Amino acid sequence: LVPGEGWVARWDSFYDRMGHWLEVAQSGGISSDTLPFILLVVALTWLSAYLFAWSVFCWHSPWLGLLPGGAALFANFTFSNQSPLLAVLYVGGALMLIMRLSLTRRLQAWRREGVPYPEFLSLSFAHLTGWAVCLLLLLAWLMPAGTDAGPLASVWGALARPFESVSEDVVRLVGPIKTSRPLPIHGFGSILPFQGSIKLRDRPVVSVRLEEASGVASYPFLRGAVYDEYTSGGWKAGDREEVPRPPLNVDEADQQLLLGPYSRLVVARIQVADSKVARSLLFSIGEPVGADVDARAHLTSDAVGADIAFLEPARRLEPGATYAVVGAVADASADELRAARGVYPSWIEERYLQLPDDLPQRVLSLAGEVTAASDNPYDKAKAIEAYLRQIPVDYQLPGIPPGHDTIDYFLFDAQQGYFDYHASAMVVLLRAVGVPSRLAVGYLLDPSAFDADSRQYDLRELHAYAWPEVHFPAIGWVPFNPTPDRPALMRAGDPGEGSSWYSIDPSILGSLGELGSLPGVPSGSGPEGPPLPAARGGGSYPIVLWVLAGLAAAAVALGIGSRLAWERNLAGLPYPQRIWEQTVRLATWARLAPQEHQTPREYARQLERRLAGVEGVNTLAEAYGRSRFGRKPFAEAEASQLHGVWKRVRNRLLVRLISWR
Repeated sequence: LVPGEGWVARWDSFYDRMGHWLEVAQSGGISSDTLPFILLVVALTWLSAYLFAWSVFCWHSPWLGLLPGGAALFANFTFSNQSPLLAVLYVGGALMLIMRLSLTRRLQAWRREGVPYPEFLSLSFAHLTGWAVCLLLLLAWLMPAGTDAGPLASVWGALARPFESVSEDVVRLVGPIKTSRPLPIHGFGSILPFQGSIKLRDRPVVSVRLEEASGVASYPFLRGAVYDEYTSGGWKAGDREEVPRPPLNVDEADQQLLLGPYSRLVVARIQVADSKVARSLLFSIGEPVGADVDARAHLTSDAVGADIAFLEPARRLEPGATYAVVGAVADASADELRAARGVYPSWIEERYLQLPDDLPQRVLSLAGEVTAASDNPYDKAKAIEAYLRQIPVDYQLPGIPPGHDTIDYFLFDAQQGYFDYHASAMVVLLRAVGVPSRLAVGYLLDPSAFDADSRQYDLRELHAYAWPEVHFPAIGWVPFNPTPDRPALMRAGDPGEGSSWYSIDPSILGSLGELGSLPGVPSGSGPEGPPLPAARGGGSYPIVLWVLAGLAAAAVALGIGSRLAWERNLAGLPYPQRIWEQTVRLATWARLAPQEHQTPREYARQLERRLAGVEGVNTLAEAYGRSRFGRKPFAEAEASQLHGVWKRVRNRLLVRLISWR
């Protein structure tokens, strides 16, 4: 796996790469080297196979092999297009193995004790277990996914929340793993790693309706989140302060909010498709201000006037859900942006001028050379934008060499990439010349995604995009587009003004302007009207109710069946005989079965020795003997005493059965 001429050179390279990875892990950086993860997978694969063989052949216990193997299969299903048949074979084989090893332990005990058993007992067990496996797999196949059921999804979200930080560390340290299943390029979490070559899927994410076209030409993106801390392997969200954000009356937002002279509000009504990222985030045109649903705002700073990095719903959205969100965009001309040269707030400089200490010097030198003829932040941004637009777009970017800074490699070695690299390079170069900037990710309001019949943008994962946002005093955050696959944003005063971003079709702008106030989520704060078209995956509650009813009925049937099995052959027996038979039955399940030559008293003494701290088994045995052989009636007081002894013995046997010692 490690290139090099000879073992010495390879070992040196391996040592350097592992050392760099450990340094990245300890410093909180983002790894771009997959070698440590591959090494971990190889080691865990060997260890799980060894433990599987050891546990099966030496301990006759399948769990040490099945659980790691199941986790590996789950990882394969997550990151590659595995056939569902593999899961069927694995689960079916696992259940058969559990049966076989359980029977093996029982057969060994029978041989030890000289108990005869049928010659083809294994085949009988395999036959019955095979039918049980088929029934279980069929039920599992027919069950709806837990994430499609609102109550189950809420429970799963609550259980998974404590592990989110662990999953972020995995994303940070694994590196750009190549998978056969195309994953969403942007997960909108706290970590945004560079992924190298990608493949965008044609999977629905959201549908967007705009009340009017005003502001779209200045900000033709659907923003999901922003990132402010650059590392050599990707971006981090930095510290965030989470505050609740109650529902906002979007129709009166312009009256409730205090806007700056260059700010314009844009209301977007969004419908969620069956996409994980779309159900856990509130998208907006420009910087989000509020939504008509309960939300949590993640602020970039606790200072006055701090930005909202992103909005997330207080509860996970269901497929087909709709919401209205208000965003603020900066609408200023090129001359107004050139004149914006005020003093930046301290929290802006601390957060949005950050660069790693080990950033190569040639990146800093390039930033100075490109902006040498510019004397204001706007012209510097336009100069860097024009320079980066000369670098061609290529989604099959070769892997970043381990230990290299990604932007340095993109600018000087690869000299090709896509929007994540172009936008990140512009942010880094702007920061190098003292212009506060950040990376924004989301989706492109591409004209090809506009449906004239429904008057909405149907955005898919192939419309994913990234762009830089530059801060101008007294104006706010202004987007740019350094990626040459779409035209640059043009403003009044720019050369060639009048050709708006990607030349929006006038008919589209006209249809947007005619929409007026569109219906959104029915609420007390907004107008009511016909709902947006239902998305695929909605309306699963009736199915869930039927499934829950079926599970409840199965649980009742299982309880009744278990009770009948427990009472089997005991009906009509006197109480002392019944509780003794139940004691022997329970002890047998706990692997403490009596031997053929033992009398009840001998067996009772053996049980008391094996069950330390339990007394009274001998009392049960004597009562059984008097009732079975002496045929003496039992007084009610003696039966009550036996019941107390039986409860202590039963509880101790249950503990033994559960602990399997």
